[in-house]
Amino acid sequence: MGGPLKVRASETDRGWICPASLHGDEDEVRVLSQSGEAANLGNAVHEVMARIVQLELEHVPANLVTDACEKYGVTDVDKATMCCWNGIKVLTELRPFVGKESAVEFQMREVLPEGLFELSGRADIMARGIDQRLGLPVVLIVDWKTGSKTEDGRHYNQMLSYASLGLEENQAAQAVKVVLAWLAEGERSVKTYLRADVEKWRNEELPRDLYWDGKSYVPGEQCRWCPRMASCPGHASWVEANRVSVVGWQPSPLAQPEMLAQALAAIPQLEDGIKAVKLAAKQMLETRGEDIPLREGGFLHLVERKGALKVDAAPTLAKLRADFDLTQERLDAMVTITKDALGDVLRDQFPQGEKGKGADKFLAELEASGAAKRQPPVRWVEVRREAKEA
Repeated sequence: MGGPLKVRASETDRGWICPASLHGDEDEVRVLSQSGEAANLGNAVHEVMARIVQLELEHVPANLVTDACEKYGVTDVDKATMCCWNGIKVLTELRPFVGKESAVEFQMREVLPEGLFELSGRADIMARGIDQRLGLPVVLIVDWKTGSKTEDGRHYNQMLSYASLGLEENQAAQAVKVVLAWLAEGERSVKTYLRADVEKWRNEELPRDLYWDGKSYVPGEQCRWCPRMASCPGHASWVEANRVSVVGWQPSPLAQPEMLAQALAAIPQLEDGIKAVKLAAKQMLETRGEDIPLREGGFLHLVERKGALKVDAAPTLAKLRADFDLTQERLDAMVTITKDALGDVLRDQFPQGEKGKGADKFLAELEASGAAKRQPPVRWVEVRREAKEA
């Protein structure tokens, strides 16, 4: 395959684990990521945050969120709103770097030394300024993430890829600050790199990390996002091992932790396969518009049920008062206030810089008075392996 290998910044950490995931023949079957609720949420939030930056807003306009959610088919508007409010917090911390002159949704690209790789990535925000601590001109790159936060070490190459791309676009900058903002959880990963350190990574470390010998495969959790998994012999063997690990698992007091960890790690891959089969079946039935008979008898049938009923509190309470003799106490007991909705209201009641503290204090007072009750903690087991240090 001629020319440099094209690699996106978001692929470099997967490529470090399994370089084979970035290579392959041009004519092999590729599995592209399908749009789903998670991807749709990310699209909607990115669009709203771009407008917030461009307009220099300090709040989240409800109409922007609802319009974006409708455009991308997002049903959880409250979660999208919460993500955007967490984005506002990040923007507040990054001022005066970020303003309406900042670039948003900016596509970056560079060919690495010796022409081996062409690196690309999109900066959700790119801004310039002077780092007061370093006393150097710096470029700022922000990447919004709407998924669950993972360990910082798992994004080592991605953050350095953004750093390299940002410095390539801003030759006068001597340092770069990269921010991965996890909007669903209100957390962020922040790293500052000097130009010399980034150049050393780009010229020496990255080519070594992404080198593939043409025959070795490292299957694992990263296969879930690999476009080569349909043609990958390593992935096929691993899936079969996963199936055996989960189906053959027998809980007992003598169970080995490593065997349990192997079965737990296998579940996401098998769940992805199940979801893909269900989606393919639904799309086939929707396209045909009728039952599909099977050669050995029976048929495939598309089942449909009514969607969940969403009740608007204000008009419903008004009708209940008008139609029935209900006490106010009984009516109040029917109303549930979500934490996200309450947080939106509270943030409007406090000045800039005090919004988060004010809302947290109010919620703590509610909990102390018994008006808000915390649910029991949710617990689960994750398999965590040592990640590359940033």
